[in-house]
This record gives sequence, structure tokens and C-alpha cells, in this order.
Amino acid sequence: MYLEYTVYDFSARHLSDKYVVEHLDKLDIISKWLVCTRIITGKEIDKSKQAYQYMKVLIRFRNKAVHKKSEPASFSPNAFYEKSEKNDREFNQATEASQLAIKHLSIELKEIYNGGWFPLPDI
Repeated sequence: MYLEYTVYDFSARHLSDKYVVEHLDKLDIISKWLVCTRIITGKEIDKSKQAYQYMKVLIRFRNKAVHKKSEPASFSPNAFYEKSEKNDREFNQATEASQLAIKHLSIELKEIYNGGWFPLPDI
């Protein structure tokens, strides 16, 4: 959600809230970053670099969490433990992916928008 907020803020500061709402708001998060950086800087985030790759991983985890489907319950202690361990691993992977996505997106924005304001931490 942080990347969704920051791309909106980045775009609205440069293009206006009205423009973002009318023309960009319905795009998926990765498309927003690609399109907005291209409009604002004249350059697009490089799909072969880590920022793009980590954003894809992060969005996959986000979608899995937001659109979670119910599963049959198991009252077996072993099954419950295994499910809990799996959830912990996925949460840790999602946390790592989010940190890496922010880090690498910040680095990439600095490269393509040297000297300009952007909403991510200066890493």
C-alpha cells in the first residue's frame, strides 16, 4: 500500500490530483509506476532491474493476502502447525520483498530522475 500511496503522491505533485484521478487512477500499481515515471521524467522504470522484479513479487503477495480464498479447516495439530509455519514464511517473504521493492525503486528513481523530488526514502 505504501507504493500505491507514493506513486499517487509523486504523480499528483507533478501532474495534479485531477489528472491522476481522471487518467491514471484505474491502472494497476505497476503500470502506474511505469506510466507516471515516463510521463514525469521521460524515462521508464527498467523492467530488467530489481525494482521492477521486487514490485512484481510484492504485488503477488499483496493480491494473495487481499484476495484470500477460504480453505477447508483442519483440526489436526500437525496440519495447523504446518499451515502456521507456511503463513509465517510467506509473511516474512512479503516483508522482505516490500523492503527490497522500496529500496530498489528508490535507487532507480534516483537514477532516472536525478535531482527531482520523489516520494521514496533516499537510500
